[in-house]
Amino acid sequence: MKPIVLVSLLALLVAGCSSKQKTYSYKFDEYQGFNARNDFLTSGSQAAPEERLKAEAEPNLLSGNLFDLGGSTPKVVASPEPILSENLFELAAVQRKGGVFDRMLRTAHTQLGTRYRSGGCNPDTGFDCSGFTTWVFNRYGIHLPRSSREQYQVGKMVAKNNLRKGDLVFFRSKRGVNHVGIYLENGKFIHSASNGKSVTISHLEEDYWRTHYAGGRRVF
Repeated sequence: MKPIVLVSLLALLVAGCSSKQKTYSYKFDEYQGFNARNDFLTSGSQAAPEERLKAEAEPNLLSGNLFDLGGSTPKVVASPEPILSENLFELAAVQRKGGVFDRMLRTAHTQLGTRYRSGGCNPDTGFDCSGFTTWVFNRYGIHLPRSSREQYQVGKMVAKNNLRKGDLVFFRSKRGVNHVGIYLENGKFIHSASNGKSVTISHLEEDYWRTHYAGGRRVF
């Protein structure tokens, strides 16, 4: 019996000394303080997380003024759509052109009263009709052909009711196009009139100009 008892006791002692494997379990919600059910996912909204991200980010999409290098506080834009719908470069180009037209017409006005001279293209000696338009446009980097008939071939045709400042207006005789002026607005145009006259302003609906009107051309 003693050997059996000793063996049994020895077995119990060995079993008691062996390390017991421990199992650890963590609640995911409490692991390292992370709460999976945090306010971002659940507070006050049942929307999917990605939808909430879009909703919260959209008002601030254009909050930075990229052109402001002064470090001022970013401005929040309520909605990006109106800004993104504009072609800013096209808008700038239109404004730039408008400024050129105004300056061009002011330049043309400085020659009111300059006498007519056949073949003339200089303020000091006088202008003929195409000499006047050539001189005005050349000052703004636009080189027109010398004669009214040739100028009638440049640019694109514009309907009479769509004329805008800076368009060329042409008139004809039985022999074809023989006169040109620069459209101002409200039916008026500036031109170097025929012999014995000077640079003046006329109206398209005056009898002579209305019956001899040939068309309008937009050069730029």
